[in-house]
Amino acid sequence: LRLDVSRVVVGGDSAGGNLALVAALTLVESLGPKPIGQLLIYPMCDQRAHSPSRRVFAEDHLLTAAVIAHFQSLYLTSPQDMLDWRASPLLAPDFSALPPALVISAEYDPLIDDVKACVARLMRSGVAVEHHEFPGMIHGFFPLGGLFDDARRAVDLAAAWLKNRFLLANQE
Repeated sequence: LRLDVSRVVVGGDSAGGNLALVAALTLVESLGPKPIGQLLIYPMCDQRAHSPSRRVFAEDHLLTAAVIAHFQSLYLTSPQDMLDWRASPLLAPDFSALPPALVISAEYDPLIDDVKACVARLMRSGVAVEHHEFPGMIHGFFPLGGLFDDARRAVDLAAAWLKNRFLLANQE
């Protein structure tokens, strides 16, 4: 494919954000190429569901507690899997080698507390992180640019951030 492996960003939303963060954690420990950035859109960072936002937004929103439980039943083979950092990346021992991150979150999201905990962990670990929480938005708003101006703004923000990451990679 003639890909430039020195210019890779991992990214995803929700469960995809979980996979992107886990991929970044795995890649920085590998002998291969390292990602130059992470685009994390309301990522699932902790499968254990202890945060207050999981209770506050458990019903009447796009991502409900029942929907989360259903997705977990498809992804995890046992409740013990929730304690594995590859399922709950907030449990990973070290974030310090991770590349810069753009984190996009929604105010009315059952994952918002977990996302904020992830942002705080990245910052404490010395990772350059830019966090944008969109007021009034729900989990899943990012691809809904035809419905929400904030979704278009979030996509524009992500595109500008990605462009900047790749431009910086060219200068290094």
